[in-house]
Amino acid sequence: MSERDQLFGDDYRYFHAPYLTAAQAEADLAEVLDRLGGLPARVLDLGCGEGRLATRLASLGAAVVAVDRDPAAIAATRAAAVGSMTFVCGDLAEVSIDGEFDAVLCWFNAVGFDGHRGLDALVRQAAAWCRPGGQLLIDTVHVEGLLAAAEDGPLELVVERGSDSLVDLGHVVLDPPCLVVDRTVRRGGQQTTSSYRQALWSVPTWQERLQAAGFTEFSATGRSGEPVHAGDDSLVIWARRGR
Repeated sequence: MSERDQLFGDDYRYFHAPYLTAAQAEADLAEVLDRLGGLPARVLDLGCGEGRLATRLASLGAAVVAVDRDPAAIAATRAAAVGSMTFVCGDLAEVSIDGEFDAVLCWFNAVGFDGHRGLDALVRQAAAWCRPGGQLLIDTVHVEGLLAAAEDGPLELVVERGSDSLVDLGHVVLDPPCLVVDRTVRRGGQQTTSSYRQALWSVPTWQERLQAAGFTEFSATGRSGEPVHAGDDSLVIWARRGR
């Protein structure tokens, strides 16, 4: 199993299940619809996971294409399918998908794990997937916010379920910008370790690359919806393709 498969595989689902509740999914859905200005007719959900957003969008009447590289996640999404849904298993920037979409969605921090070339490829492909006037919405990590947090010590995430634990220890490197994380999982009396890198772009770089791909409108905010600032560790990118 590759490092990317481990990152969002069974351990991820196990440790994050208590937080991925229906109530949280409804809150995420409301935020996404607010940022998009309503329900799009056709949605491409990249990195759909187990379909928490994709199935809810479809239940409201959107035609949704759900994409994930994890076969187990696609199987779970398919099992929960409602309305008009299509399912594609593959890497986000490499899958072959026909048609254009009113909105291309990449929520839950699913980009950057294929390196900076992967980010470039994803942005170019997203522009091709968006219809003229279509929207792109990406939830990712704010590199300046991580740098500010790292001034107080290593970046640490600890998730516990009973006697089991997942511990991520990370730091940011700047040339090129990326988050480097070492993960230790203790589960069922066994310990495993892995590491991963997530390529990051600054806000000006996001704007430059999106404009080069054909997006003519752009905003960068924190999860609060306010303009992003140095203390935000999350970054929401919105862009609209030119008409």
